[in-house]
Amino acid sequence: LVLLASSVAVAAALRALGRGDRPAVIWRLGAAAGLGAVFLAVQGSEWVRMVHFGLTVTSGAYGSTFYTLIGAHGVHVLAALGWLALSLRRVGRGDLTARQAAPLRACAVYWHFVVALWPVLYVSVYLL
Repeated sequence: LVLLASSVAVAAALRALGRGDRPAVIWRLGAAAGLGAVFLAVQGSEWVRMVHFGLTVTSGAYGSTFYTLIGAHGVHVLAALGWLALSLRRVGRGDLTARQAAPLRACAVYWHFVVALWPVLYVSVYLL
Protein backbone atom coordinates (compact mmCIF):
# COMPACT_ATOMS: atom_id res chain seq x y z
CA LEU A 1 0.00 0.00 0.00
CA VAL A 2 2.90 2.33 0.71
CA LEU A 3 4.28 1.84 -2.80
CA LEU A 4 0.85 2.24 -4.36
CA ALA A 5 0.41 5.54 -2.51
CA SER A 6 3.81 6.66 -3.78
CA SER A 7 2.72 5.89 -7.33
CA VAL A 8 -0.35 8.09 -6.84
CA ALA A 9 1.94 10.86 -5.57
CA VAL A 10 4.16 10.61 -8.66
CA ALA A 11 1.11 10.78 -10.93
CA ALA A 12 -0.11 13.83 -9.02
CA ALA A 13 3.32 15.43 -9.39
CA LEU A 14 3.12 15.02 -13.16
CA ARG A 15 -0.31 16.65 -13.20
CA ALA A 16 1.01 19.50 -11.06
CA LEU A 17 3.94 19.96 -13.42
CA GLY A 18 1.49 20.25 -16.30
CA ARG A 19 -0.29 23.04 -14.41
CA GLY A 20 3.01 24.76 -13.68
CA ASP A 21 2.53 24.34 -9.92
CA ARG A 22 6.17 23.83 -8.92
CA PRO A 23 5.59 23.77 -5.12
CA ALA A 24 3.01 20.98 -5.57
CA VAL A 25 5.43 19.03 -7.78
CA ILE A 26 8.15 19.31 -5.16
CA TRP A 27 5.83 18.29 -2.34
CA ARG A 28 4.42 15.31 -4.23
CA LEU A 29 7.77 14.04 -5.44
CA GLY A 30 9.08 14.39 -1.89
CA ALA A 31 6.09 12.43 -0.60
CA ALA A 32 6.68 9.70 -3.18
CA ALA A 33 10.35 9.48 -2.24
CA GLY A 34 9.48 9.38 1.45
CA LEU A 35 6.99 6.58 0.89
CA GLY A 36 9.57 4.68 -1.17
CA ALA A 37 12.06 5.05 1.67
CA VAL A 38 9.46 3.76 4.13
CA PHE A 39 8.95 0.73 1.87
CA LEU A 40 12.69 0.00 1.88
CA ALA A 41 12.84 0.38 5.67
CA VAL A 42 9.96 -2.06 6.09
CA GLN A 43 11.66 -4.49 3.71
CA GLY A 44 14.90 -4.19 5.68
CA SER A 45 13.12 -4.95 8.92
CA GLU A 46 11.40 -7.90 7.23
CA TRP A 47 14.78 -9.25 6.14
CA VAL A 48 16.11 -8.99 9.69
CA ARG A 49 13.03 -10.83 10.94
CA MET A 50 13.42 -13.56 8.31
CA VAL A 51 17.08 -14.09 9.17
CA HIS A 52 16.11 -14.25 12.85
CA PHE A 53 13.68 -17.06 11.96
CA GLY A 54 16.45 -18.88 10.09
CA LEU A 55 15.67 -18.00 6.49
CA THR A 56 18.95 -17.14 4.78
CA VAL A 57 20.25 -17.21 1.23
CA THR A 58 21.91 -20.54 1.98
CA SER A 59 18.95 -22.15 3.72
CA GLY A 60 17.54 -23.66 0.55
CA ALA A 61 15.80 -22.88 -2.69
CA TYR A 62 13.13 -20.73 -1.05
CA GLY A 63 15.67 -18.63 0.84
CA SER A 64 17.82 -17.98 -2.20
CA THR A 65 14.77 -17.21 -4.35
CA PHE A 66 13.27 -14.94 -1.71
CA TYR A 67 16.40 -12.85 -1.19
CA THR A 68 17.23 -12.72 -4.90
CA LEU A 69 13.79 -11.55 -6.01
CA ILE A 70 13.08 -9.21 -3.12
CA GLY A 71 16.67 -7.93 -3.11
CA ALA A 72 16.61 -7.17 -6.84
CA HIS A 73 13.33 -5.32 -6.37
CA GLY A 74 14.83 -3.36 -3.47
CA VAL A 75 17.77 -2.34 -5.63
CA HIS A 76 15.36 -1.13 -8.30
CA VAL A 77 13.37 0.84 -5.72
CA LEU A 78 16.63 2.39 -4.52
CA ALA A 79 17.55 3.33 -8.10
CA ALA A 80 14.09 4.83 -8.59
CA LEU A 81 14.53 6.84 -5.38
CA GLY A 82 17.78 8.22 -6.76
CA TRP A 83 16.03 9.19 -9.98
CA LEU A 84 13.22 10.82 -7.98
CA ALA A 85 15.80 12.76 -5.98
CA LEU A 86 17.48 14.00 -9.16
CA SER A 87 14.11 14.96 -10.61
CA LEU A 88 13.19 16.75 -7.41
CA ARG A 89 16.42 18.70 -7.55
CA ARG A 90 15.83 19.67 -11.18
CA VAL A 91 12.28 20.79 -10.45
CA GLY A 92 13.56 22.84 -7.52
CA ARG A 93 16.09 24.56 -9.78
CA GLY A 94 13.44 25.19 -12.41
CA ASP A 95 15.08 22.88 -14.98
CA LEU A 96 11.99 20.68 -15.32
CA THR A 97 8.89 22.49 -16.48
CA ALA A 98 5.70 21.54 -18.28
CA ARG A 99 7.52 22.16 -21.56
CA GLN A 100 10.49 19.99 -20.52
CA ALA A 101 8.69 17.24 -18.69
CA ALA A 102 10.08 14.22 -20.57
CA PRO A 103 12.71 13.34 -17.92
CA LEU A 104 10.08 13.37 -15.18
CA ARG A 105 7.67 11.36 -17.33
CA ALA A 106 10.38 8.74 -17.87
CA CYS A 107 11.06 8.66 -14.14
CA ALA A 108 7.34 8.22 -13.49
CA VAL A 109 7.10 5.31 -15.94
CA TYR A 110 10.00 3.57 -14.21
CA TRP A 111 8.51 4.27 -10.77
CA HIS A 112 5.10 2.91 -11.81
CA PHE A 113 6.75 -0.21 -13.25
CA VAL A 114 8.66 -0.89 -10.03
CA VAL A 115 5.48 -0.32 -8.02
CA ALA A 116 3.38 -2.55 -10.30
CA LEU A 117 5.92 -5.34 -10.02
CA TRP A 118 5.66 -5.48 -6.23
CA PRO A 119 2.21 -7.17 -5.99
CA VAL A 120 3.39 -9.86 -8.42
CA LEU A 121 6.50 -10.47 -6.32
CA TYR A 122 4.52 -10.34 -3.08
CA VAL A 123 2.06 -12.99 -4.25
CA SER A 124 4.85 -15.13 -5.72
CA VAL A 125 7.11 -15.03 -2.68
CA TYR A 126 4.78 -14.68 0.28
CA LEU A 127 1.58 -16.42 -0.78
CA LEU A 128 2.49 -19.20 -3.21
